[in-house]
Amino acid sequence: MDEKELESLRKTMTAEFPDEFQFNNRMKEKVKNEIRKDNEMNPKKKFILGPAFSVVFVVCALAIFIFIGGQELGFIGENNASDSEMFTYEPTEEIGEINKEFKIPTKFPFEVTDSFASTPPTQNQKGNRYTIDFVSSNGQQLTLKVTSNEVIYTDDLEREEVTSGDFTGQYVVNEQNVQILSWEDNNINYSLGYMSENQESSLPKEDLIEVAKSAK
Repeated sequence: MDEKELESLRKTMTAEFPDEFQFNNRMKEKVKNEIRKDNEMNPKKKFILGPAFSVVFVVCALAIFIFIGGQELGFIGENNASDSEMFTYEPTEEIGEINKEFKIPTKFPFEVTDSFASTPPTQNQKGNRYTIDFVSSNGQQLTLKVTSNEVIYTDDLEREEVTSGDFTGQYVVNEQNVQILSWEDNNINYSLGYMSENQESSLPKEDLIEVAKSAK
């Protein structure tokens, strides 16, 4: 019982009983017992609340530690798998023929409404080369370039190495604002470029990685 409660009790007793009224021993003992009981309860409350706050603090600290550590290790943040909806792609007969020699992506971050392939000049190179365009109805386009020849970069662009599970590739945005992801698989070189009619539109690099990983 705290000081406010004691004061309230005193005022109540003063109002309800005449000044000459004297407590008998039984009533005094009852008041003392109430005070003693309250004092004994307070430490228990503190004992319960103390560990509770400690547990909350530890849980929050662990959550922050896991989040920051996850970002550093790549489990959380940029290296995460894409959260975008992925659409399944079924190769056309033409691209199905190319698929016998090269892997073709089967998942896209947009619904592919048309796809077509072309064969660039070989420039006296021995291996086959193909360029395959995958387009959507709203002006998005992913262009896949595949070749069994060695790829030599002639530009000065700085490429970023990206990883996701067993996948390793190189990511860059060129002067035309085309996002490009390149990788090698079983001595075949692949390059995936994203562009859009909306020049300000961009695709998360995680989406490009998911497209690349779906190639089979």
